[in-house]
Amino acid sequence: EYLAALEKAFLLRDGEFVPIDFDTLLSTGSQLSRLPILPGDFIYLPSTSKGEIFVLGSVNRPQALRFQGSLTLLKALAAAGGFRPEAYFKQVAIVRGSLASPSLLVVDVAQIIEAHTADIQLAEGDMVFVPEHPMRRVHDLAWLAVTSFTRSVSVNEGSRLASDSPEPIGINIPVGL
Repeated sequence: EYLAALEKAFLLRDGEFVPIDFDTLLSTGSQLSRLPILPGDFIYLPSTSKGEIFVLGSVNRPQALRFQGSLTLLKALAAAGGFRPEAYFKQVAIVRGSLASPSLLVVDVAQIIEAHTADIQLAEGDMVFVPEHPMRRVHDLAWLAVTSFTRSVSVNEGSRLASDSPEPIGINIPVGL
């Protein structure tokens, strides 16, 4: 059993998200999964030992929340300080599963707040993303969520490596080191 969630791992190259199926790479050595590692590449292998939910985008305190059994979308958004004034909360994205091939649920949080729709139960590893404006294509919303996450991780890890006592830049996403 691996100590990293290989299905949620990814590579950042020059600020761009590169999906890699690390599980297939390690279990079969498949040529299709091989990719040379270049100087400056950042490989993110999240730990399986701690469950987190990431709340990103147009919220007051973007952060990773520890998942402890049960957490709903509204509770996660409240823990992140609620929406910023420019938030477009009619298309909040919940990204679940592998970052290489995520499933996406788009939620109108106004419907939940007004009790027209039930609150959404989040799962360990979910990424909640609040956009600043409506997205015309769901694919664009998913891509924005995933790239926001990968940029946050890479900036914070770069800052941590470059300084003896770094302060997180922008969004602080702990990576289980």
